[in-house]
This record gives sequence, C-alpha cells and structure tokens, in this order.
Amino acid sequence: MDGARDTTNSGSNVGYVAVFVSHGRFLAFLVWFAGSGHIDLELRPRIVLTAATQGVQLPDDINQDASVNLTDAVNVFLYLFTGSPRIPCNDESDRDPSNIALVDFNGNNEVNLSDGVAILSFLFVMGTPHVLGVECVAITGCPENPNYP
Repeated sequence: MDGARDTTNSGSNVGYVAVFVSHGRFLAFLVWFAGSGHIDLELRPRIVLTAATQGVQLPDDINQDASVNLTDAVNVFLYLFTGSPRIPCNDESDRDPSNIALVDFNGNNEVNLSDGVAILSFLFVMGTPHVLGVECVAITGCPENPNYP
C-alpha cells in the first residue's frame, strides 16, 4: 500500500493520524475509514518525530563532574583551540543552542574566550555567575547527567 487515498468524496474515505510512542520516538500512522465500514491501517510510519530530551545540567559543567571548577574553564579554552573535549549536548558543537545555553557564561549567545575568562573570574575574583545561575537547570537537547543529585 502506498498511502495515497482519494479524499475528494468526503463520504467515502476519512483519514486520521494515529500517534504512538515507541522507544522515545513519536510514530504517526495513517488510519483510513472507508465508506463500507472497512478500516485501513497504514502500518509503516509516515512521520517520525524525535522527542526532545531535556536533561538537568549545571551551567558550565562541561566535563560533567557535577561542579564548576578550573577544569571547566580549561575545557572551554581547549575546545576553542583544539576542538576537544566535546561539549556534551546534542551535536557537540559550539553552534548548537543547547551547548550555547550550557557554556555561554556571559550570555552573549556565543561560545568564545570570554566564557572561559568569565569562569575564572567567577571562581577566583568573585565575578558574576553564569547567566542561568549556579543551580542545576533543565536544558533542552542536553542529556540527563547521572552525577547530579
């Protein structure tokens, strides 16, 4: 069955979309009710939507050790100059909105040198905290960190 239906005569075919959740994904199937009372179920998924994860993260905890410390500042600098270590959310890039939310310490919507410097300032000269605060927050696109209480 190819899923194509003639819906020009509204009395003969009525189509609905049935949505099921399977392994964290939403699967949408087409269900057709024919005028004869016959139900035609298209069993191949027609639309697949991935559910967005929203993991609890401590802002700027890049190494995922449940604290913001000197290692996180060093990791910002290493990432910017070498591309490693990876930033833990979504596609692991500094352009991903989830990673920007996690690493963008000063709130300028970029991951850059000023974020590493801001972490050092926060840690050693009582600078301002991350724009998201100092408590764990849910960030869409980030995994749940098992190290957090």
